[in-house]
This record gives sequence, structure tokens and C-alpha cells, in this order.
Amino acid sequence: MWSRLTEVFGSRFTREYGTHPNDSWRDVIARLSNEQIKRGLIALAEEGSEHPPNLPKFTKVCQHVHQMDVPKLEAPEYTLRDAQIDAYNAGVPRDLIPGKSMDELHQLELKARHGGFRGLEQ
Repeated sequence: MWSRLTEVFGSRFTREYGTHPNDSWRDVIARLSNEQIKRGLIALAEEGSEHPPNLPKFTKVCQHVHQMDVPKLEAPEYTLRDAQIDAYNAGVPRDLIPGKSMDELHQLELKARHGGFRGLEQ
């Protein structure tokens, strides 16, 4: 990692921080994962700064959560049917639940009594 920083920043890096990491750098590097260090080095190279990072900046760049690291979660579609079911379960009076006949509401009631109905076919 030290040689990579030297490659990116040249003699400016070794002039400021030496040819080998000191104890503070070693302690921080030991707490970072290989993936964090790799991403940090890539980010610094892409940043194009002429000045080598100090230890706090290096740590921050390595620990930065990249957008590609965050999994994209897709929420299931919330339908009118789900809203009607939730309203029914919450005790909303039947006449205030739109779009349901008495027969349909009775079916909801039966399904709710027998273990719920989310995900069940109509």
C-alpha cells in the first residue's frame, strides 16, 4: 500500500511520510480491510490531487461508503388491495373501506381469522 501511495504521489509522499509507514499509519492500516484500502487508493488516484493525503484524509477516503457498496432494496408494490387489507386489519369500519362489497369484506375477515392473507391469491 505504501508503494502504491508513492506511485500515485511520487517523491512528495516519501518526503512527507518517509519510505515506510510509522506506527500511527500501521495501526490505522491494520484496522482497514483490503477492500477499503483498494477503494481508497483508487479514489485518491482518480481524485487527481497533487498533494498526498495525511492520515485522517487517507482513513476517511478508505472508509467512505461508495454508492456501489450499498445494496439496492426494492420495496414490494403496495397496492390498493394491500391498503384495503391494512385498513380492515386496523379496524376501519367496513363502510369506509373503498371498493369492497360486503361479500369481499366477509372474505377478508375469513382470511384474517385463518392466518392472514398477504401474498395469497384472490
